[in-house]
Amino acid sequence: MNPLDATEPHDPVPFGRVHVVDHDADRLAVLGARVDALWRGSSPAQTLPGVASLALPGALFEDDAHTVRRPGQVH
Repeated sequence: MNPLDATEPHDPVPFGRVHVVDHDADRLAVLGARVDALWRGSSPAQTLPGVASLALPGALFEDDAHTVRRPGQVH
């Protein structure tokens, strides 16, 4: 199932936020290609905020992924 086609009440809705250090077009292209490969071309909704640094020295990106349950969805 394509996660973007989650139309039933029991389907989870994925969302991602990727924090990118010193992002530019080249870094976003590499990251986008990896995300598309991971999700087989059907990546979830995402935001890509730029940040000055992350918790670990030398880290260039951090992924913060969520799956939202819809009202009435069983755990």
